[in-house]
Amino acid sequence: MKRIFWLALLPLLLLVAADVLPLGQDVRGRVIDARGKGVPDASVQVRYHEPGKPVRRVSFNGGEHTDGDGRFLLRSVGIQVPFYVDVYAPDYVAASSKRTKLAAGVVTMDDIVLGEPGASVVVNLRDKSGSPVSGSDVMLFADPAGLSSEARGSWLHHRSFRQRAAASALGNVRFSGVPPGRIIVRAKTSAESIEQRAVAVSAQELRLTLRALQ
Repeated sequence: MKRIFWLALLPLLLLVAADVLPLGQDVRGRVIDARGKGVPDASVQVRYHEPGKPVRRVSFNGGEHTDGDGRFLLRSVGIQVPFYVDVYAPDYVAASSKRTKLAAGVVTMDDIVLGEPGASVVVNLRDKSGSPVSGSDVMLFADPAGLSSEARGSWLHHRSFRQRAAASALGNVRFSGVPPGRIIVRAKTSAESIEQRAVAVSAQELRLTLRALQ
């Protein structure tokens, strides 16, 4: 009896689901560098941005990554909803696609160009006696003065760029893809918090030593 009831109700449930769930389709694209070469293993994420509504980010179970030729496939992207594709690759400053709104039948995006190499920042954490401090939490913030515009609201934009990592056995942490400009590095040891400000330069490596006072 219950089975007959649910079978009779199935068409209505499908109709309701079709009204609630957004239509979506697969979208293909490619991430390239300034020379037009595909960028492999770049992280790709959709960011919906409907006028007058909060930004909605879709991580696709941890995010998609480009293949060896820089190509990616995003599944079930919403149709008729404005969105951006945000891209992050370790050696580059993060970038976003142009604003896109899909219609039925549109499956390929324009290439997304990672044009500016990011900086590398290597932090060495030491205690008062000069010995390395391992396992401590180290965080990097880019553009601490908030000089960059947030018009696009990107999760990867300079003002929201931050990375966190634990110091290795030698007290080292490496951050890559850092936007050039002002940065703050903060480390928290068992006894205190340490902070240092610096300026990162595109495509260059910056080395900082943070020494505990206690």
